[in-house]
Amino acid sequence: MTSPDTPSPASRSIWDRATRLWHWTIVLAIAAMWFTAEFHYFAIHRIIGILLVAALVFRLYWGLFGSRTARFTSFVRGPKAIGAYIVSLRQKGRAQSVGHSALGALGVVALLLAMAAQLGTGLFAVDTDGMNSGPLARFVSFPIGRTVADLHELSFNILLALIVLHVAAVALYLLGKRINLVRPMITGRGPAVGPDNKKPGPFALIIGVALSVAIAIVLFEL
Repeated sequence: MTSPDTPSPASRSIWDRATRLWHWTIVLAIAAMWFTAEFHYFAIHRIIGILLVAALVFRLYWGLFGSRTARFTSFVRGPKAIGAYIVSLRQKGRAQSVGHSALGALGVVALLLAMAAQLGTGLFAVDTDGMNSGPLARFVSFPIGRTVADLHELSFNILLALIVLHVAAVALYLLGKRINLVRPMITGRGPAVGPDNKKPGPFALIIGVALSVAIAIVLFEL
């Protein structure tokens, strides 16, 4: 929230289209994953899981070669920067920066790690009768596959807890700091301090999409 003497920050380009599409796709896909598992639509669950693996591969690629705000090097910070950011939250009139904050980066990394654990265990998980298993389950024994299935369920609970914390943080920013983090993830732009988001050329996007599609095809063929 800005003070009366503080000029409003100009509208900046914050998130590129690929990052926004990935974000909302993941929101819908994780909800669909829960629904299909809860109501035993395991064939659809498997398909969505493979597509999520491909999406995660794309996000990891985009974190290295994507737009500036999507790259891990632009927002992953050490303990000192995180501590300084927490202290700065008490400052009135502090505007949103372009991209993830030092504290928000912790949430992003935690969510990506939880997703990787959830999807990785799903690839090798074996159900009780062996009829609905992950595409890589053939490479592990039945007891190991069952253990992985238990870890798959545990990792989802961890992922769900992190999602709840993420939503709570977004709500706190809106209510406490009057900073809307949702709108820029929809429109790509928002009031922020700093330079506009620097986007890569179309060739980088093509490579990322091709890599993700190749991963999905391989998993579907297994």
